[in-house]
Amino acid sequence: MKNQPALLLVLLSMFVMHSLSAQQSEWQDMGKNFPDTLYTSCLSDISCVGDTCWITVCNTAEMLYYSTDGCQTFTTKALPDQANAIHFLNHNLGYYVSQNRRVYKTTDGGDTWVMHGNGSGNGILRDISFPPNSTTGYACGDYCTIIRITPEGVSGNLLDTLGFVSILASVYFTDSTHGYRVATT
Repeated sequence: MKNQPALLLVLLSMFVMHSLSAQQSEWQDMGKNFPDTLYTSCLSDISCVGDTCWITVCNTAEMLYYSTDGCQTFTTKALPDQANAIHFLNHNLGYYVSQNRRVYKTTDGGDTWVMHGNGSGNGILRDISFPPNSTTGYACGDYCTIIRITPEGVSGNLLDTLGFVSILASVYFTDSTHGYRVATT
């Protein structure tokens, strides 16, 4: 009877390991589906609405990859500026943040982009997130920058300092009142 807890632990471990290995087999390499360009070596972000996906490129390219069939095939779309991160609210309305602290907006699924506003200060904008079912989003970047993005435009830096933190690398919202950030020093 002393070995029952140990046996239970071994069986539980085997179940967990089997579950993890089964989940890992679900990942698929989509690299072969991209058009043959030199930019596929550095992809920076993805946003999907249903089977439509937009993927940004992190080199010096002013373009993105676009798919309407769940990333089985891609075309490219031109951008007015380098993109770091992208977020679509529906099939037509989307935003991206650029290397030059600009926020761009599209209302036609990414065919055309207009500058929606500038982030204040120095450095670059690194990520963008919108809470579910919200038209107000946030972008973050260098020098502890967090800016608000609304349908009307972009507001200035909402956070001036976090002490020792210099770069806000990522931002994510679970709902309109709860957001998370990832920072580096």
